[in-house]
Amino acid sequence: MVTAVTEAGVLEAAFAAGAVDYLTKPINRVELFARIRSAVKLKREMDRRKAREQELEQALREVKVLQGLLPICSHCKKIRNDQNQWQPVESYIKAHSAADFSHGICPECLDKHYSK
Repeated sequence: MVTAVTEAGVLEAAFAAGAVDYLTKPINRVELFARIRSAVKLKREMDRRKAREQELEQALREVKVLQGLLPICSHCKKIRNDQNQWQPVESYIKAHSAADFSHGICPECLDKHYSK
């Protein structure tokens, strides 16, 4: 806002109406450019913050968390899902989290199933 008015009441009303800064006439060139740089910097920071908030909101929408009790078969280790269907533990966890699986054989199973 550029004004010749310096009365506090008028400036207060201008800020209440949405002004974020003001300069009084006659305009000082150095002050004008300093305030423009400041306003541009503030706008960029606000845009960055808004973008980051949107990224975080999107990330929260995508977060999958396993919690509570999982009904699991004592014998085959399949998990009963929300549709009352039994599925392998790997596919259930993969569908409900960001985890993925890499398969291997533990030493006990190696001895039990593959020893001669």
